[in-house]
Amino acid sequence: MINNIDFAEHYDAQEVLDNLPLATALISPEGTVLFANPLYASCFDLTVADILMKNIRGFSESIYQRFMHELEQFQIRGVIQPFEFEWNQRYFWVGFKPNLDESSQLKNVLVCCSDITHVKQAESSLKQRNAELKQLSERDHLTGLLNRRMFDLHLAQHQDAAHAGRLEAFSIIMLDFDDFKQINDSYGHSFGDEVLQAGAAALQRVISGMEDARVYRIGGEEFAALLPGQILQQACGLAQACCEAVAGLSSGYQIRGLALSISCGAAGSRPGCPLLSALQHADHALYAAKQRRKNSTFYYMNDEIRLFKGQA
Repeated sequence: MINNIDFAEHYDAQEVLDNLPLATALISPEGTVLFANPLYASCFDLTVADILMKNIRGFSESIYQRFMHELEQFQIRGVIQPFEFEWNQRYFWVGFKPNLDESSQLKNVLVCCSDITHVKQAESSLKQRNAELKQLSERDHLTGLLNRRMFDLHLAQHQDAAHAGRLEAFSIIMLDFDDFKQINDSYGHSFGDEVLQAGAAALQRVISGMEDARVYRIGGEEFAALLPGQILQQACGLAQACCEAVAGLSSGYQIRGLALSISCGAAGSRPGCPLLSALQHADHALYAAKQRRKNSTFYYMNDEIRLFKGQA
């Protein structure tokens, strides 16, 4: 009914618009508001009297520019698709209905819009909540490092890549804080958590320098690093750098007389062997480091476990 309004006739278009449940206006091709209902006027925090026979450019330059852009696209495409528009921290779903005269020239445009701000806010809250849940499922709550679940997942993914011939080299480092139980027993678990957080940050700084390498908190004071593309010699160098980085934290705890250190075990994958074997070998090397010489790196190679004597 509104689409066919002839302004020379005396139909009560305003009454029709006033009873529509959507913010609605009839706008000229130049942007002048010919008719509008209170819902449309309220979008600008104005009344119908404030906007009637006024150009929308006077209310909002951005809305005017979008209106003119859609009319230009209509001349090209012959249709205007509904779209989402943000204005003044509010979101609207907008639909245009161009009305043509007898000579197929644009006469006016019926604009209907719905305030969907509450929907967008709900979407934003949901995305934030999903991001938080994802963080909880993937990250260790104390250190922010990737957790054991992600370690297992990434190890399986690397195994698939190796099986498909896309992974030429692969190494693993297992890391464990030395005498950590004594720290907890002597200074309390809160202080122990502080030490773990500082240590995890130090490990992350070292490991993140390698492409595609990741560090994980496996549990308690035990950590691990997966190093796709890295040979054993490189892994040992990284492990030793981790030892030195953690030992360097001791200066911040001199008042307590603490000398922080970690032990590391490294292993590389062997052709035809599952990566799980490398994990087991790195674990055995770590055990040797804890038993023989703490604050050091041991590695597994050719069925032997040896002390790494190189420099990081």
